[in-house]
Amino acid sequence: MFNLGKIKSSGSASSGSTTPSTTSASSTLGFVVITAEKRPDTNEGVNLRKRNKGVAPELLVGVVGSTTKAPAKKGKELVEIEELPERGYSNRNLCEVEDRAGANGYFASIMMRLSLGESEEPLTSSALVDRVHDADRLVRYKHKRILALRAANKELKLAADQEVIATVEHQVNELQATMDWLWVELESSKSWRKSLE
Repeated sequence: MFNLGKIKSSGSASSGSTTPSTTSASSTLGFVVITAEKRPDTNEGVNLRKRNKGVAPELLVGVVGSTTKAPAKKGKELVEIEELPERGYSNRNLCEVEDRAGANGYFASIMMRLSLGESEEPLTSSALVDRVHDADRLVRYKHKRILALRAANKELKLAADQEVIATVEHQVNELQATMDWLWVELESSKSWRKSLE
């Protein structure tokens, strides 16, 4: 992630404004850590202790998009800002499939399609029940599909086995006919030999 040893709350006198330091930003993880003092030093002669108690934490705007401020404890400390990453490909884009059933068929991609507004809202129990129901329908559909494929596979194996059996039986019949002919020839040769003696 990032090195917490390099990020320290400054103990020196400040100019009165708490400017965010973005030197410890990690763009690959999507986090920005900002050092900000809750109260300025007493050298300035301003005591903001009572004023800070009633002030609600404000949302800070980050480099890329909207950010949220982590709840701060008493005293001087780090304030962590979590930045929402830029959106690349969505699940909808990555999971779109076309199948024999067409675009209106029921697939996992349909279940995963969410608008941007829905993805940021907390899920309610009815939404969770709907997702469970959708997952159940998907599992049942896939189970039926698997059973159909297994039956087709079994039929192919049986058909192939029956073809092999028919071929072997045909070869056995040909060999039996050849063997019968050879027995007849052998008997005729024996009788011819006896007649020559």
